[in-house]
Amino acid sequence: MMKLSLITILLTLIILVKCSSSKFEKQKLKVSLYYETLCPFCMTFINDQLYPGYQKLGDYLDLELIPYGNARRKKTDNGWTIECQHGPKECVYNKIEACGMARNVDQNAVISFVHCIEKGIKTDDSNYKRITKKCGPLLNVNTADIIKCAEGQEGDELMVANGVKTDAVQPSIDGVPTVLYNNYYNDTLEEYNDNFLTIACKLLDDEPAACMHLDNEIW
Repeated sequence: MMKLSLITILLTLIILVKCSSSKFEKQKLKVSLYYETLCPFCMTFINDQLYPGYQKLGDYLDLELIPYGNARRKKTDNGWTIECQHGPKECVYNKIEACGMARNVDQNAVISFVHCIEKGIKTDDSNYKRITKKCGPLLNVNTADIIKCAEGQEGDELMVANGVKTDAVQPSIDGVPTVLYNNYYNDTLEEYNDNFLTIACKLLDDEPAACMHLDNEIW
């Protein structure tokens, strides 16, 4: 029953992709990832699924990364108070990644930066400045500016904006990582987050070379 439901969802998504991409020379699949920087499952998905998959399908993907997840925000007289699921350290890294993305929207640079940060966190999450200085050059921006953003009001404002985006997802996100394909969410697809490349290939109209000879046993 689960397999039949997944096939139905994929067929619906494929139809939507074809209809929405008919005006463009190259079809692109929009992939929106809602995540938290210190969430172990999010780190695994980014490092083992999204980043390797992007290396093969980057030209066919429209990537959107939203670090926020299960954070909570409250307006105060002095601005915002933001609490993150994995503590204050996660709030800092969420802001580091959001600040980096705000300074370079090239998705090739963004995914490389985020992957670098997540790998650094997994090795040693205690020094965000050191990790940011190591990964910042991938964005070709001033690393000190990213850190200043994360430590100041701009970082809070970026988190608020990401919170608004996260809250707007329907059905509501109750866990991370959550992946939307062409702005479409279904919890059945979440069961297959460890097969990102296969899912993306199935949703693309014109099969890229990287999609050939994939193991399709989950379908």
